[in-house]
Amino acid sequence: MNLKLSLGAFALLTEVAQGKLRGRRYLEGPPSNKYSEQTIPWYRGKSEAPMCKGSVCGLWGDPHIHSCDETNPNKHWGCQVEGTVDLMENDWYHIQATFSPIGDDAIDHVREKMVKEGKDSVTVHNVGATVTTDLAFQFKDLNTTLQFGYGNINSPTYEDGTAILGEIPQGPHKGKPYFPTEQYCNVKQYYNTNKIRTIKNVWMGECATECQEDLECAYFNWWSSKVCELVGEGGVLTDTKKHEGRVVSGRSRTGWGDKKTCGYWENKGIPEDLWPAGTDKSKKYHRKVGGWKQCPLLFFLDGEMQDISQMDPDQLNAESGHKTPLSGYFYGDKNSDLSAKILKQDGKDEANAIQILHKRDGSLTEIIIELSGSGQAEMWACSFKMNICLPEEIEDKIGNTVGMLGSPDGDQTNDMNDKDGNPFNSWLAVQELKNRDAYEDKPDKCLYDLAKLEYCHDTFCVEKKKHLIMTPAPGQNKDDLMCEPVDDTCAKEYCVLSDAALKDVCGLKPQTNDEAVLEDFETCRIECCHDTAECEDLTKFGDDDETDDDIRVEGDTEAPSASPGHCVEGEEFPNTGTTACPGHNIVKILRGPPDSNPADVQDIFYDINTLHSHESERSVSFRVNNPYGVEADVYVSHDKRAREDSNFPEPTCEGRLGVEGGCDPRAENEITVPCITYAGSEPFAMVNVYFVSKDASFPDVDSEAEVKRCCIDKDERDTLYSDAEYKVIHYAFQVECGCPDIRED
Repeated sequence: MNLKLSLGAFALLTEVAQGKLRGRRYLEGPPSNKYSEQTIPWYRGKSEAPMCKGSVCGLWGDPHIHSCDETNPNKHWGCQVEGTVDLMENDWYHIQATFSPIGDDAIDHVREKMVKEGKDSVTVHNVGATVTTDLAFQFKDLNTTLQFGYGNINSPTYEDGTAILGEIPQGPHKGKPYFPTEQYCNVKQYYNTNKIRTIKNVWMGECATECQEDLECAYFNWWSSKVCELVGEGGVLTDTKKHEGRVVSGRSRTGWGDKKTCGYWENKGIPEDLWPAGTDKSKKYHRKVGGWKQCPLLFFLDGEMQDISQMDPDQLNAESGHKTPLSGYFYGDKNSDLSAKILKQDGKDEANAIQILHKRDGSLTEIIIELSGSGQAEMWACSFKMNICLPEEIEDKIGNTVGMLGSPDGDQTNDMNDKDGNPFNSWLAVQELKNRDAYEDKPDKCLYDLAKLEYCHDTFCVEKKKHLIMTPAPGQNKDDLMCEPVDDTCAKEYCVLSDAALKDVCGLKPQTNDEAVLEDFETCRIECCHDTAECEDLTKFGDDDETDDDIRVEGDTEAPSASPGHCVEGEEFPNTGTTACPGHNIVKILRGPPDSNPADVQDIFYDINTLHSHESERSVSFRVNNPYGVEADVYVSHDKRAREDSNFPEPTCEGRLGVEGGCDPRAENEITVPCITYAGSEPFAMVNVYFVSKDASFPDVDSEAEVKRCCIDKDERDTLYSDAEYKVIHYAFQVECGCPDIRED
């Protein structure tokens, strides 16, 4: 066949594989049946059929914004303003959100994790971070506004900064407020002598229980890496150093009645008698939902708080009292033009989502609000994730749309316009900042984040109190909802050493599941990040018996091999799609030759490693094998993170010529692909693999296959593949970014 480089067939496949088709999102993924009462099955993959046949837009995290016209689920942008913003306004809807700041503890936790996992840059949240704590939806045809939020009962401090549960009395966090689950704990202090034993992969409450049940245990240390240390009598309380990470410690409980101890399971949330002044109505009307059922959800209808504490509609499993309802409507019912209903996760008693349905002019819009966060006033407090499915015909009905979520008109170029209708140009914005005296000495990465923050603040913040559709919660006023001014400060570099210097000392992350090797690598990274004395004596991770010649120090030009090889000749490939997660295949074939057998190509991907981190930085790495037994050129097409902003991927293609089949333990064939972390689906990566060969034994089974243009240009094609005997086989894969039992939320 002729090797044509037309994009036609590939583009269609890519659109299906990445969930897009001519400007509309078709979110197709593995069925999870998470919610038992879903009307439109687009959100959690309830069916395998195409799901939302329209625009999907939303926000999640700290916060990430996904515009209505964006068809790549992995593409989003961040806005860390503090206050109320306009998400969407048109002839049908007006939607606002209130963003509230998270603390330095949470940001440092993210940075520490990124350092340990070997990320190229750990300078994140230069200008702070916020989460969504209130959402208001105005439906203009019905003149009705629904609002959900947590009000001002989500912080460990009162408005004047006073700690609600008291201040930490000693140690590196002296004077900071307690988070509820860390009440009665020593924060960032640990007992460093007379350790009895270490337990891995346990939570703080489990660690406290292990100590209680061990007769020799007097104290325990629980590290944020989920490592529990039991300590006997004589343990000495010691402050942690910055590179040692977050730890809490406490004494052993004398029994289950000994409640004022670190790690006791009831030490969650803030007692209602300690809630801020003016919140008496909130105490009566709220309902506990979310993390540990410690998020006090408030519901407003047309500006009036509604009592949802005794929510007991005519629904199965509905409960009364301060408990999470298993099912029930906040507003309307299944026959109403507008309804809001709480949803439960299948098989659980917890309600962790709200569904809003709006019927108008023959169209149906669905909104899903996830109840997120670890609990009231915790380090990662109560927040919302929100996604909207707008019907595909809606752009002809709703008129002009403005707001942070962009306009669902099929034109991606106008989704980030300023108030004058001009597209936001980040480069020009950074140059303008450089001309200001206050910014002249700030690094480019910080200036880029500040430029986005200013753009977001000036474009989307509600300007006047009279324009608010958001109602202040009890104890608040409208001034509390307005946006705070942009602070022109930037966070200090988290690491003392540069990214390049960290790699010089510690090398790249080892592609292994050996916990000891990974722990050595993480220790090296975090200690050298903070330039501790221990770092001076560290060598590159790996063998303990390295000679002086093997030690890689700053200035070396070559690094020793990280491992003896990533496969062994004559043996099965390690960590393939069917073996990386025992009992679960994490590689799904989306496209292949007609009548191909999936079992025949499971060894194409091997040495699969999922690289967990902050949700916007998740990746999966793997190596590609030629399974055909004859020499072939191999091209791998995928997205990579752009240098300017890791939230925005760009296409790339990596090729190797003359690849023999079978194991080559020294082949430099590792590929890392960013995961698609769109809220509402498990993280996954999209990869296209092309095999090209003219060997007579190479199968001629894929007459429609064509190599993507970014892999090889026309001139190179004409040189390499002018012979008509060349044949192409093309596969498209979906690679899951974690095993089912270890995926992170």
